[in-house]
Amino acid sequence: MTSTMDSNATSIVDAPLVDGLVLIDKPQGMTSQRAVSRVKKLLGVSKAGHAGTLDPMATGLLVVGIGKATRLLGYLTDKDKQYIATIRLGQATTTDDAEGELIGTPVDATGLTNTAIAMAISRYVGHIEQVPSTVSAIKVNGKRAYTMARAGEEVVLKARPVTVAAFTVQKRTDCAPWVDLDVTVDCTSGTYIRALARDLGRDLGVGGHLIALRRMRVGDLSVNDAIGVEQVRPRHVSSMGQVASHIAPRVDVDERTMHQIAVGRSIPVALDVDLAAVFCGSRLLALYKPDPQDPSHACPVAVFIDAAGHIHQATTQTAPRVAVETTTAAKKVVAIGTFDGVHRGHRAILDQARAIAGPEGTVVALTFWPHPMAVLQRKKAPALLCGISDRVALLHDSGADEVSIVEFTPEVASWTPEQFIERVLGPLQPTSVVVGKNFRFGAGAAADGTRMRELAGGAFDVTVLPLVVDEGAVSSSRVREALTMGDMATATHILGRPFRFSGIVVLGDQRGRTLGFPTANLTVPPAFACVADGVYAGYLNHGGERWPAAISVGTNPTFEGLQRRVEAYALDRSDLKLYGERVGVDFVARLRGQMRFYAVSDLVNQMKVDVATTREML
Repeated sequence: MTSTMDSNATSIVDAPLVDGLVLIDKPQGMTSQRAVSRVKKLLGVSKAGHAGTLDPMATGLLVVGIGKATRLLGYLTDKDKQYIATIRLGQATTTDDAEGELIGTPVDATGLTNTAIAMAISRYVGHIEQVPSTVSAIKVNGKRAYTMARAGEEVVLKARPVTVAAFTVQKRTDCAPWVDLDVTVDCTSGTYIRALARDLGRDLGVGGHLIALRRMRVGDLSVNDAIGVEQVRPRHVSSMGQVASHIAPRVDVDERTMHQIAVGRSIPVALDVDLAAVFCGSRLLALYKPDPQDPSHACPVAVFIDAAGHIHQATTQTAPRVAVETTTAAKKVVAIGTFDGVHRGHRAILDQARAIAGPEGTVVALTFWPHPMAVLQRKKAPALLCGISDRVALLHDSGADEVSIVEFTPEVASWTPEQFIERVLGPLQPTSVVVGKNFRFGAGAAADGTRMRELAGGAFDVTVLPLVVDEGAVSSSRVREALTMGDMATATHILGRPFRFSGIVVLGDQRGRTLGFPTANLTVPPAFACVADGVYAGYLNHGGERWPAAISVGTNPTFEGLQRRVEAYALDRSDLKLYGERVGVDFVARLRGQMRFYAVSDLVNQMKVDVATTREML
């Protein structure tokens, strides 16, 4: 079984493969490589890379090169960068950032004067020699430093020259015994901000480590122009020419010179720069540098045109894209729906599609992303029960052989019913279509399943299923209502399985580990549904493994927390290393509401009771 958005077999209608750059605003908890992999899948390309790693803890600008633009990434990697960061003074860690274990006991840093801090910072402005962190990606005798450090091997790294153009404190926050400094750093490539935090704390005699990092700029590329990973589409990929404009000055040549470039020859152009981007009209041809043997000529560094004169890049198109897969199956049945949560009503549609297709036929689940209401009436858009990757997996688990994802845009919303059939169903060539009674399509929700049958004109049959009713409609709305009430029995009954909340494990406050209950922490994005605040019994899932878990949802009022999180403690497991990994949390039953404790000991006692209750229940 394959998914059109999650498979290399995907083809994107009206969206050719592209070569160029896409600027990503990487979220916390995601590795840079995972972000690149996701971009590859969304664009349906096999080759992509990034211009400089961001640690999972860090957020901000990740420059991703697509196709032949990966050849240009090395030039971007060397560009100066800007970061905003938060440095915590008062204690060092084993990794120089918040991911590591705290070293020793805290030292009260609140007595440090702003003048003392400024004087210490001044020593790290300009050309400096910096020893990278032991958990960096630098290779030592062919092995990554972080691999050696995690294996308990001794890591000795040499100081390296870097330049810090600016190191400015924007805000100081005293939270005894710590002092948090919000800083802005402009620096050359290869500068480790967590090493600056480490060295600053050491020089002040209190220890220090990095607790937050965001990359704002790479050269003249800004995070303000970046988009979220899941938003990436072919139209967001800049051309090779645009990429080159961020790397080197432009030099224009005529068509005769273009043919010399195509075969890799030197050209009669005197360059007064170390590197130039050579164009013929609007086309990027190559990168050239001064010829060391003849200053009146330039020699090639990278050529992007072949001997036939073909430019190694593709244009992008701005029309909405419909992700589809083709098949040669004689009988293809398409089940259409938003399918948020993939509950029992949705599975009835898929079951009917399978019954029509038979064992030898193909069932295609056609769904929409983003949710149509998020485009049509954003303020009224429902909280999503699951993300698109989870939806695809659930559709496959429910019997779909293929999943086709329509990118729902204002343009798609404006299509007439006839255009919808032509542009969405036409490429799929179904023999039958199955929809629910409440399915509508076309501008203004003008048509239903019956009208689709009329418009099909015999090209395919249409089956309209009545809504599944079980003490009320089996619907995504009822699931959301049950979740807000903490009514897991009803949610489980409608879904046909426990509600699962999925996400990337992020760094928490690390109190659970201190209290004896280490947790996997997930943030709750505003666009997604989650259960009511409180404590639950359920399961933590990762990589095919499933552990009974006591789960807390809320803002940690005992510690005056502000961010709503899901915190899952896998019973009797303190050895799990899940930071940066994608996990799923299944909610089976609600144990109690969220409570505020005025003594940590009372909280610990209640947590022990919650764990015991969870153990008995599961």
